[in-house]
This record gives sequence, structure tokens and C-alpha cells, in this order.
Amino acid sequence: MKSKKIKLEIISNDPKDFFKYIPSVGDFLSGNFDKTPKPLFETYLMVDKGSGFYKIGKTTDVLRRYNQLKNMCPKIEFIGSCNLDIEKKLHDKFKTKRKMGEWFKLSEIDVQYIQNEFKIKKDQMIKS
Repeated sequence: MKSKKIKLEIISNDPKDFFKYIPSVGDFLSGNFDKTPKPLFETYLMVDKGSGFYKIGKTTDVLRRYNQLKNMCPKIEFIGSCNLDIEKKLHDKFKTKRKMGEWFKLSEIDVQYIQNEFKIKKDQMIKS
């Protein structure tokens, strides 16, 4: 097996940033990793069609999280996700619309704002 050279680029000298960006082992082995590191968390938006409440959360695996929620809330639909850790920012912005935990009573205008402002995109792998 031929060894591969991998060039690593220092993106921050702050020790707190060490675990923010973690490429997968497969990316290293294949040599096919993006030079722009990916954040550890993705922020997602889902809606429970039964209650009309929206869930603003973050996860390292959106598909796994969707499947977990689908088991608890069969009427849940995936709106989208983004590669930004903006969960707290969105929770703070919509705190007056919080119903319980990470569930919010959002308007269509609120949802459009989130989708447009943070480039929330629907993952093609997730079929609601």
C-alpha cells in the first residue's frame, strides 16, 4: 500500500477551536477531503405536522436524528439543515415563541427567514 502525504492547514491558534473541525477517517484515507473544514454540528429545522411546532436543533448526523424523532413523532417532517452551529442563536431569536425545550410555534415568515438567512437546505437523503 502506497502512503499518501496529507497537507494540513492551521486554521486557528485558539485551543478551544481544536474539536470544532473533525474530518472523517474515510476522508483522510481517500485523500478526498475539502480544504475547508466542516463544523462538528449541523443545525436542523423540522416540523411536527400534528402539533404545528417546529424543532430547532443541532446534531452531528442529521439523518440519524431525523429517524430518532420520526420514531417519537410520526408526523414529523424535515425542513432542512445547514453546516452552521446556530442553534443557540435561533433559540435566542425565537425565545418568545418557545413552547417546550427545542420546540417553537413559528410562523411561515419565521421559517422563511431561517431558510433564507442561514441557507437551510433540504437533504436529498431524507424523505419526509
